[in-house]
Amino acid sequence: MILKLGIADSNKDYVARIGKVLSGYDEVEIYSYTDKANLPELLASVKLDVLLISPDMYFAGCDSFVKLPIILVDESGTVDPELAQIGKVQKYQRISNVYKSVIEQYASVSGVTGSDKSIGAKVIAFWSPVGGAGKTTVAMATATKLASIGKETLYLNLEMYPSDSIFFEDKLGRGIRELAAEINNNINFEMKIQGIKQDKQPHLHYVASFDKFADFDATTAEELTSLVDVLATYGHFDYVIVDLDSSSCSKNAELLKMADQVVLVQSSDVISAKKIQSYYSAVEIAGDFELNKCISITNKVVNGRPVFFEGSVRNVASLPMISNTAENIVYGLSVNVEMDKIVGAL
Repeated sequence: MILKLGIADSNKDYVARIGKVLSGYDEVEIYSYTDKANLPELLASVKLDVLLISPDMYFAGCDSFVKLPIILVDESGTVDPELAQIGKVQKYQRISNVYKSVIEQYASVSGVTGSDKSIGAKVIAFWSPVGGAGKTTVAMATATKLASIGKETLYLNLEMYPSDSIFFEDKLGRGIRELAAEINNNINFEMKIQGIKQDKQPHLHYVASFDKFADFDATTAEELTSLVDVLATYGHFDYVIVDLDSSSCSKNAELLKMADQVVLVQSSDVISAKKIQSYYSAVEIAGDFELNKCISITNKVVNGRPVFFEGSVRNVASLPMISNTAENIVYGLSVNVEMDKIVGAL
């Protein structure tokens, strides 16, 4: 979908600068206006989706020419009362943030849901019944590895108490909570995702995790599974990595069922192996989901001698104990030869 975006401002240098940057987005077609006298006639000649317009360029009836007018607000932050009900965006900020705000606001009025892409991403859930096994680190390292070989990968942390900020910095202050809240609304979800997802490196994307337990607690299992399904069918990702916390709550149970594959992470010690053994027995008795879609990874192996329980789930790789900063551990695991075995099993 091509978004027809107009920019109307009497400052020619500003219009030229922002237009040049925004034209770099493949899905945007830019129209520039700097003369208020001719603006009504020019707007009548093309049906814009969005018009970024400064208060001094705005005229009565402007919104009849465009689906969504957005006022460019300067440093003072003040606008005339007659413009109070119109969407706004800060004029002087990073242009990438202006773009994100534009498509976020447009998503709420365009009335299109989902994506028409027919090829969905593979959903890989990372889970462990063992606290401290390094599950999140392994999930992030796997996502990094997939991205390094050119796979469009989305990392999604759905823990009650997330720790992904050690690697994925939240630069927007918005994320999963906002997406989950909109899942049942009639909005353009594709553009909503574009506005909220963030990039760590080429091909590696993420959505900021829950920052409050209350938000996690208020989000239902149905909302989370629907959200993951929408993200998987979005059409822009090859893999969606879902990082679950080490609990057996109803949310985790439903997400494990819907995942295409489950990666069980255990640490290399006797206690972890015993807990994994107990978990396998419980799952086989309850029949919650097929263990044949699971693989196991042993983490924190010392001296190349892994300690793990395999049972009915194949252990595909043994990752070494690495002592370093969190980010360096993630990168270190992502380039370890054992990571090739994990990727090969996905």
